[in-house]
Amino acid sequence: FSKPAEQAGGKTIRRITDPRADAIGLGLPVAEASAKLVLGVGGGTSEGIVISQGAAAVTESRRVAGDEATEAIARYLRRTYQLAVGENMAEQIKMTIGSAMPLEETHTFRCRGKDVEKGVPKMVELTNNDIIEALGEINEEFISMVQRLISQTPADLSDDLKRDGIHLTGGGSMLKGLGQRLSQETGLEVKVPDEPLFSVVLGLGLILENMSYYKSVFVN
Repeated sequence: FSKPAEQAGGKTIRRITDPRADAIGLGLPVAEASAKLVLGVGGGTSEGIVISQGAAAVTESRRVAGDEATEAIARYLRRTYQLAVGENMAEQIKMTIGSAMPLEETHTFRCRGKDVEKGVPKMVELTNNDIIEALGEINEEFISMVQRLISQTPADLSDDLKRDGIHLTGGGSMLKGLGQRLSQETGLEVKVPDEPLFSVVLGLGLILENMSYYKSVFVN
């Protein structure tokens, strides 16, 4: 993005990664020595960072995020129920009854699509347990990402993560039960902001307001 910025007339270009902007947008004191772990689950990519004194101690990026979860639901319906659905329907299912772990109440969703074999309209009543199964591999990827971030964190920063926990943000963090599942698997507290979709934008705004304070987070 630096070249288009230069072409637009920008004289001084500063670059920052999404995970660092996420951390700042969450209000974390990234310039301090205490380490913070942030996992941002976006649409096309999930990115994690352990940040301390403005620098990345550990980073992790995977092309497994919200879009892949939607596709996984569509594949599951075709495989399990011989039901073909469009992207919009699969996304609606994810948002309505999607979950990373069993819930106290069973939720249902009447899914309409096309019978793969007969080519006629077909309706299937799904439960959140269907979607837990459909998203099984996706959720395991999120867990593995966090576990790798933790295991690769330098020993002198590990205690910080135990005290502060995991900061989960991005649109994918809104999947029901994901924070609780990550907490169970890692033993760390998981915190999700009230508006996880806006962490990066909020972070960029704070950086623009105080460039000198956040100069340690820029990527050379």
